Amino acid sequence: MTNNPTALCHVRPYAGQSSIQTANGSSLPIAAIGDASSKFTDDQVTGKPIAKGPKVGRLFPLFLPVPDFSPCSSIKSFACNNVSDLSMVWHRRLGHPNTQILSHVLNSDLPGNKDRYSLSLECDSCKLGKSKTLPSLCMQVEHLTALILSIVMFGDLPRFTWVYFLCSKSEVFRTFTEFLAYVDNQFSTSIKTLRTDSGGEYLSTEFQAFLASKGIIHQRSCPFTPQQNGVAERKNRHLLDVFSDLHPVSSRFQPGIVYTRRSRPQSLSVAHPISDPTTLQMQSVAAPSVRRSSRVSVPPNRYGFPSSSSGNSISALTAALSKFDIPTCYSHAAKHDCWRQAMQEEIVALEANHTWDIEPCPPLLFLWEYGVNYEETFAPVAKMTTVRTILALVASSDWPLHQMDVKNAFLHGDLKECIYMKPPPGLFPSSTSHVCKLRRSLYGLKQAPRAWFEKFRTTLLQFSFRQSKYDTSLFLRKSDMGIVVLLVYVDDIVITGSDSALLGQLKTHLSESFHMKDLGPLTYFLGLEVHHSPSGISLNQYKYASDLVATAGLQGATSVDTPMELNVKLRKEEGDLLADPSLYRKLVGSLVYLTITRPDISFAVQQVSQFLQTPRHLHLAAVRRIIRYVQGTSTRGLFFPAGNSTRLAAYSDADWAGCADTRRSITGWCVFLGDALISWKSKKQDRVSKSSTESEYRAMSLACSEIIWLRGLLAELDFSETDPTPLHADNTSAIQITANPVYHERTKHIEVDCHSIREAFEARVITLPHISTDLQIADIFTKALPHHRHCLLSSKLMLVDQPASI
Repeated sequence: MTNNPTALCHVRPYAGQSSIQTANGSSLPIAAIGDASSKFTDDQVTGKPIAKGPKVGRLFPLFLPVPDFSPCSSIKSFACNNVSDLSMVWHRRLGHPNTQILSHVLNSDLPGNKDRYSLSLECDSCKLGKSKTLPSLCMQVEHLTALILSIVMFGDLPRFTWVYFLCSKSEVFRTFTEFLAYVDNQFSTSIKTLRTDSGGEYLSTEFQAFLASKGIIHQRSCPFTPQQNGVAERKNRHLLDVFSDLHPVSSRFQPGIVYTRRSRPQSLSVAHPISDPTTLQMQSVAAPSVRRSSRVSVPPNRYGFPSSSSGNSISALTAALSKFDIPTCYSHAAKHDCWRQAMQEEIVALEANHTWDIEPCPPLLFLWEYGVNYEETFAPVAKMTTVRTILALVASSDWPLHQMDVKNAFLHGDLKECIYMKPPPGLFPSSTSHVCKLRRSLYGLKQAPRAWFEKFRTTLLQFSFRQSKYDTSLFLRKSDMGIVVLLVYVDDIVITGSDSALLGQLKTHLSESFHMKDLGPLTYFLGLEVHHSPSGISLNQYKYASDLVATAGLQGATSVDTPMELNVKLRKEEGDLLADPSLYRKLVGSLVYLTITRPDISFAVQQVSQFLQTPRHLHLAAVRRIIRYVQGTSTRGLFFPAGNSTRLAAYSDADWAGCADTRRSITGWCVFLGDALISWKSKKQDRVSKSSTESEYRAMSLACSEIIWLRGLLAELDFSETDPTPLHADNTSAIQITANPVYHERTKHIEVDCHSIREAFEARVITLPHISTDLQIADIFTKALPHHRHCLLSSKLMLVDQPASI
């Protein structure tokens, strides 16, 4: 379409009624139509037009501009011309040298040269000569670029890829046998299925007989239907795209480019900035003068070769530290002064703590039996629900929140058993028959955690603290001024309360009893990042989530909107087994710990946790999806608002027959302290329910048990609940069964423990208000939800994006 009739040939009037609609809504009439009289010629590499030619007969002649040359005939005449023309003329005369050589010539003592010139050339001939558009032929030598065919092999999941370049298709069989031996030896696995197209290189008698002898199933796509082998075709397309991006001219360089793209040559790290005090050595040892730098000649860098004294400091540090290996035994460690000093300091600390007595070895008149010479070894640790409850109360009541750490905690425990230990290497200068009789616990003993906790518990009880009946790791003491609460997790201690004076006395008492370290306000606890602000306290696991993404190798993966795909039911026997389930178990275990601050992934993690025994590729794909969701929401965490109410409220829901394998239902419930979420659960029920009412009733019973426990815990902390706690449910029949405990044929088989909710309802511990399904917050713990529904319920869980700690 044009407004210039001369740009067309065979112009003829337009007799139609159509018009041209413009962008502003107006219309233009069509005056005439014709054929194109010119043609654009595009560059095959860049795709941009390089010339335009009018149509003359049946041809399109191209008129290209010719560069204007201005030759000179005399060396002296360059002084009469401007610098730009002179530099270009001499650049051409001297064979197109670089600017450094040309500057040296122009600034030399040639006849007529009176001035000094600074050159900046843009030579079209140099650009054309160095362009990749018209490459010259290379010397025909034996190298990688002589290969013209390639074969791509990769596994199903994960899709590791191997590329082999061939000279002819007859080499396919030999290459496949070598690849089969490589996989068998390096990965201790075998190839079960080979998927290829119907190419003749795969259909030879020799190839088919070899596959039959190895028990390999050969799956072939139909002729002229590459979409049946879409995974392999897409991989080939990806490799070709990479090749065309790096070298869009000739396919002769394809093997070298693909190899370079896969394994880039790494530069050797130079350790001079770390291991050497200086990068240049001077011969004189006399005191330097102030003009020392002018007398040190530094050799200039060569173009293309970086100086050995410069470089990345991080790489230099890595290179310097890589020379020092961590010793694996005493004999290796004793050869280094630093390790001998560290061992001596540890032995001095043990002797100062009177950890052992040196005695002659007693006679052993009995047979050692594993597990008989010690009793309880378990050390209680704080429940995470208790931790969240304490943080919610701190935010609500504006209590101070402090953290302390016990140095060498296990060395403080007192042993009840008589234990003899062989002296550690280096304790005595020569061999001896004496042994160490342990008086205190030591690292590595099975009794050490329990012994340390008993010692710590006794110390607190002597200071008038009492142990909570609802969490054995929680200690509290009430006074006329308020209350002080202490929470211990092995050797990490959190202290808070309303009595500031008693809180200070407690810290002093602990410092006198143990080797303590006061860490100040609580900011980091067991991988949980605690952020304080005037609006409240936020809790997240940003660093832990980032490490999890790195462990899964998904740093550059695209994030997803939901942790689990909608309408997908994972089955136990679906898909191929993982050859090594260790990574799957490691990732699932990390995700379980991440649910401490991320209730939005609880249901998805509960689903993948069912297949730890025999995980399959589909299960691993589901785990990776959860991690991709975490990657996009890594700064998200729980928020406990300031001035919050301390009344409990709970929500309960169930997905009837949600498990595709066992047809058991999925229970989901959550409990709020005011607006702060402190407890939740997503769990498969332990038996099959005959109806949705029964599954909802069982879920309500489990939520009721959590409510009773939380009410007792809050009562110990002086936050007693006088009113019944509302337990919201969306199943009217389940509510009626609880409120009206009559005998019924459909409920007589329900266990007695489930009916405890009736007793709680009659004692007005709970109430059962009905809530519509659209407002049921616990729905997020029972099934996968669409994006908008998932985001809505996540916001109601008080999950907010928080700034990440650096």
